[in-house]
Amino acid sequence: MPDPLHAALQERTMLGSVLGWATVAGIFWLMLDGALVQVALVVALLFSIDSIDVLRDVYGFSSAIKPLVVGIVGLASIGAILSLESVAMFDEPGGTWRFLFFAALTAAACWILYDGVRRLRREGIWSDDAG
Repeated sequence: MPDPLHAALQERTMLGSVLGWATVAGIFWLMLDGALVQVALVVALLFSIDSIDVLRDVYGFSSAIKPLVVGIVGLASIGAILSLESVAMFDEPGGTWRFLFFAALTAAACWILYDGVRRLRREGIWSDDAG
């Protein structure tokens, strides 16, 4: 692992951040009724968002990278969750509302991805203040 990245990870990995991640995972565990795969996908999304901040600070990436990564990981997570849902989603009580919720999440993730691509084309991959 490169030294600047290693130093940044050591600096940001504190007991408070680890407890914060455990708290977020616990809350989603309770909200999703113990669905481990869905909790893991949410935590992976949050981890990718947090990781891109560290990489941006260390390597001087543009701020346009963050919405791009959030959109990609968000769409992948929504696709994974939908593939784990039952095929007979509409036969279950509340299945239509669950489908509409996932459709809204998909639209939001597509918009975030579009915004990330648009900003990346305008700003470039590297920050202006990067060495």
